[in-house]
Amino acid sequence: MQDTEKNPATDPQESGQGPAEQTPLPRKESGGSAAESAPAPIEGDVPGSAGGEASAARPRWIAFLDNFWYHHKFGTLVTAFLAVVLIICGVQMCNRTSYDVHVLYAGPWFDCATSSRVSALEDAFAQCMEDYNGDGKKVVAYRPIWIMSDAQLQALREEYAGREEEMPYINSTLLAQNAELLNAELMTGEAVICLLDPSIFTELWESGWTCPLTEYVDASALPENPFDNHGIYLKDTAFGQYFTGLNQMPEDTVLCVRNTSILTGIWSGEEAAQAHAWAEDVFRRILAFRRPDAG
Repeated sequence: MQDTEKNPATDPQESGQGPAEQTPLPRKESGGSAAESAPAPIEGDVPGSAGGEASAARPRWIAFLDNFWYHHKFGTLVTAFLAVVLIICGVQMCNRTSYDVHVLYAGPWFDCATSSRVSALEDAFAQCMEDYNGDGKKVVAYRPIWIMSDAQLQALREEYAGREEEMPYINSTLLAQNAELLNAELMTGEAVICLLDPSIFTELWESGWTCPLTEYVDASALPENPFDNHGIYLKDTAFGQYFTGLNQMPEDTVLCVRNTSILTGIWSGEEAAQAHAWAEDVFRRILAFRRPDAG
């Protein structure tokens, strides 16, 4: 056999360079669309997207909310605030206690606002009334305002002279605040039946704030009094003598009926007139009350 001569220049094995690497030619496929032949985009590399998120991948409703918030955020916040306020007011109105009668005490009685006294007085008045508003309950709103005149404060200091450590604590700031509270209550408050210290009653009486009691009962049904029948001492009634709490009030406490103030009449109108009529009925029942143990 004849050996074939190998050319190192053409034979890679002879030249020592190993097999020659061949670069494949691009394959040209026939048919198909340009979109099919285009390379797939890299995830997160979509033009117009932020942070690598594809805008086309976001749900349409999110885009709608973004747009709505951008254009209407102020109106949305205001509407949400008003909705919350209306809901809170609605809940409070539903939970609000409906009172049949409002009673005011104003004077120097230190125990006027203790829970046991408040409960006792409300129970006592409930015995002389009806369920006026028809809610199935007889509910009294008792409003105590502790207040002392300068003369009463001076008398108290003289009483405890030499033993000041035994003297009840007097909060001067609270007294000043209660004086303003009493004025506001008389101007706009709902209380019609009042239990007052004589000094406070006299001021109201002379100012025309009290009603003549003969408008509700005959003068013969009223105990003797120095107030021209505009007020009577609570202790002179069977009502004030019988019920616990009432019989522990200061002996000079005056029972009276307050006129409806001009402001209350303007703001409340028919509601204020109705509340006044209910209180008048309670006052008649108080005077007609007879002690069960009287025989």
